[in-house]
Amino acid sequence: MKSVNGEFIQGTAKQDSRLKKFGVRAGAGAMALMGSASAWANAGDPVKDQINTAVSTGQANYTLVVVGVIALCAVSFGLGLLAKRLSN
Repeated sequence: MKSVNGEFIQGTAKQDSRLKKFGVRAGAGAMALMGSASAWANAGDPVKDQINTAVSTGQANYTLVVVGVIALCAVSFGLGLLAKRLSN
C-alpha cells in the first residue's frame, strides 16, 4: 500500500509484477548508461582541453598586467615624491 495525501492506494497485481520484472533491469540499465556517460565525459575532450589552456593563459596574462600596474604606480609615486623633495 502507498499513501498519497493521507489516502492509501494499492497497486494492482499486474503493476507489481511489472515492477518486479523490469525494475531491476531498468535500474541496472540506467546505472550503466550513466556510468558510460561519465566515462565518455572524461575521455580527453580536445575542446575542453583548449578551453582550459586558454583560461590558464588568460589568468597568467591577468596576473602579469596587475603586477605591471602596481609596479607603475609604485614607480610614479616614488618619482613624484622625489621630485617634490628636490623642489623644496
